[in-house]
Formats: sequence, structure tokens, C-alpha cells
Amino acid sequence: MKKTVLFLLPVTATIALFFFLRICCHAEEFATNIASDNSITNILESDDSEISTTEESPTSTMLDAIDDDTKISSPNEIVDNIDDEKDLKTTSDLPTVSLDNHYTYADSFSSSDEVHNYSFEVDYSNIDSATVCLVRTEKINASITVSDAYNNVIAKIATDNYTPRVWLDLPTTTDNTEEQIYNISVQARDYKSNTPSGYRFMIGSQSDTEEMMAGIDNAVELDTYYESDKNFTSGNYLPNHFETFYKITNSTSSVLTILLKNDDIRYRVYDSEGNLLRDSNSPDVASNIHRTRNVGNSWRCAEKEDLDNVFNGNGPYYIGLYNTRPTNSNKLINSNYLIAFGNPVMGPGSVKIFPGNSINLNSKQYVESSFVADNSFIPSTAKVTSISYNGAIGSSIQYWRVMPPEDSFWSTSRSYASQIDLRYSHDSSFNTPVTGQWGVAYLASSSSRINQITPYYTIDYYYEYGD
Repeated sequence: MKKTVLFLLPVTATIALFFFLRICCHAEEFATNIASDNSITNILESDDSEISTTEESPTSTMLDAIDDDTKISSPNEIVDNIDDEKDLKTTSDLPTVSLDNHYTYADSFSSSDEVHNYSFEVDYSNIDSATVCLVRTEKINASITVSDAYNNVIAKIATDNYTPRVWLDLPTTTDNTEEQIYNISVQARDYKSNTPSGYRFMIGSQSDTEEMMAGIDNAVELDTYYESDKNFTSGNYLPNHFETFYKITNSTSSVLTILLKNDDIRYRVYDSEGNLLRDSNSPDVASNIHRTRNVGNSWRCAEKEDLDNVFNGNGPYYIGLYNTRPTNSNKLINSNYLIAFGNPVMGPGSVKIFPGNSINLNSKQYVESSFVADNSFIPSTAKVTSISYNGAIGSSIQYWRVMPPEDSFWSTSRSYASQIDLRYSHDSSFNTPVTGQWGVAYLASSSSRINQITPYYTIDYYYEYGD
């Protein structure tokens, strides 16, 4: 009879044996799975070059923003640049200027040292050239400073009292980079507290330059014009496909004057709600508004009208200049013009009058005569500044005097002077007209041997351009 021998193990040993056998089973299962499924191995080995992370390293992002020909020798140099140029942005942060879009920003200043900063990326694979535009819409001039990605200044432009619209074709910062970064700073030039300081800043394709500066939102506010201040506004390009706008807030003086070198420009007047009040090219008014005579030597024509009867009480008003014969090109038409609203814009002129009257001289008393100034070439608005006589030896006339049209008193020369300066004052309604009958009188010198003269006269004057 066989005997069965039982080995009794301690409890602790039994528990240890149990866990050992369980671990061995799992190890066999894990090895079996690896042998039958190579998907993890395939991803790690064959696809390792295609793995990308959603987060770029700071170094690679910064290098994307730096020009290709800029050399960086160490990571520390990158850190130094970041510390020194805190406004430097990567291309992914910036609005991109391309052929399909441009950007417009409107702002104003609250202090003289306030600076407005903008940054852009220009995609030169899409456009040939980019342009920055600046429009002074109110009373304070502004300047633009253009810098590259590291704030190296590359260009500057500014408005002034006469030129409220300026633009700049951006220079490229490298020869081999299609996407380039520009930092642009706008600052007031002549800031005054409590003076409106609005401006509009635009950046886009060069082919969009006119469109960017056009439209009623880019209207330039006109100061009331005074001849004594010569505070007209100058334009250095002509409207082509779009209207160029000006804003009128003061209608107490109501003469609009536009002096042009191009005969194709006309204007429209709108009220604050955009209602059309006047088109200077309308057949019923065009002949009275468009002037080609008496426009000075620098201009070809003038658009001139007193708008007092045009305004409807719903101001402010807007003047839109437009081209009656636009070209097929998107390029700006480079040509100067002047625009003013308020008092008339005045220009100098002169006329010679040959009465043909002979005068017998006397050294004891004045000998009077007269002549009429009615030359058809004298503008109707001409006002005298001075008058001179010719046709007599100066030493023979000690004094002479004139009584201008509409005056009832004499103006007398200095001793032996051939010219008499009359009372002319800019912006005054009391200046002396040229046209009409003039009284003259001569007092011969006691030593004169000349008994008779046949004088003619040169009259200098100011006149309203366009009359």
C-alpha cells in the first residue's frame, strides 16, 4: 500500500508562489501580442520623419520671421534680439497684405508724444509693390515712419498744412524673401490740445493706391480760406476711377475755388446724408462754374462757385472731385491742384491803360484829367494795389494824385514818385475796383522845362481766380 506524502508549506511561501505564477502568465501573453502585432513598431520606425507637433519651438518661429540673409550664430543672439526688439512679431501674428486685400485704420491723438504702432506682412509673391497711405482728415498733421522687422528705419512720409494726402511705395527689405515684415509708426507733427486730430492710415497693393485714399470716409476737412493766410489745400494726384472727398464744416464764407492743370476734373456737392446737391458738370450750370480765363500762368482752368445757394442747411457738406474722362490705368495721375473754401483765392495781375490825353503842366497848381479803365481783359473782380504813370520824365513831375473809381478823395504820391500805393487789404470788401473812371492830376516841379505830357498808366491789382 502506497502512502501519500503531503508537504505543507508556510502561508507566506504559498502567497509568493501564487504571484510568481501570475507574472509568468502575463509575460507570455505580452510577448505573444508583440510577435503578432507590429503596428507600434511600424509607426515609430517608418513614420518618424512625418511626425509633427502642434507647437513650434521659439527658435524655429523666430527664424521664420528673420530675413534669409540675416545670420544668427547662436541661440543667445536670438534671445538678445527678442529683448531689444520687443515689438518684433512672427508672420503668423500679422495681417497679410496681398493683391486681394488692403487695410485701413482710423484714429486720433490725445497728446504730442502719442505714437500708434502697426505691423504687417507683405506677400510679394502675390503683388509687385505695396503702398502706405496717410490722410489727415482733421486739423493736425501726422507722420509715418516705416521700419523693417528689427525696427531699422527705411522710409518716412508726412502730411503738412497744404498736403493732407501722402503715400509711399514700400521698399523691399531683401531681394530674396517673398514675405516681408514692416513696422509702421504714426505720430502727430503739430499737436494742439482741443484741436481735432483725426487721421486715416492705409496699406495695400500699389494698384489700389487711389481707391485706398478715395471715398467719403477719407474726406479732408477744409479750413475756412483767408487770402491773408494762403491756407489753401493742395492735391498732388488727380481723381481717376474714384471720387476724392473734402469736408466743409463752416459755411459762413461760401466761395469754392479749385485750380487745375487738367480740364477733365469736376465736383459734386453732397449734404451730410449723402444727398447730391450740385454737379458742376450739369449742363445748366457748367458754363458758369468751369472757367478758363484769368486763371494765372500756372493753371489751365478753374472750378469756381459761391455755394451759398447750394447748401440746404444739412451740413457738414462734402465736395467730391471726379474725372469726366478716366483712364484705363490704375496708376495715379500725377498732377497738382489747389482747392479752397471760404474767401475767394486771389491772384496778381496788371494792365496798361493808354488814354491818349495830353496834359499841360503847371508848377503852381494841379492840372486835372481823367481816363476810363474798361479793358475787356481786366477781370471783373480786380482790386487795385498800386498805379504808376509812364510817358513823362520823372524830374518834371513833383507830385501827382489819383481819384480811383467809387472814391471821392485824392491819393497823392510822394515827392517825384511815379507810383502811388492804394489802400489794398486782403480779405477786405472795401478794396478799390480797377474798372471805371479815374481822376488824375499833376503838379510840375518848379525847375521843369517840360510843358506838356501824354501819360499812360500801369495798374497793379489782385483778382479772384476764375473771373
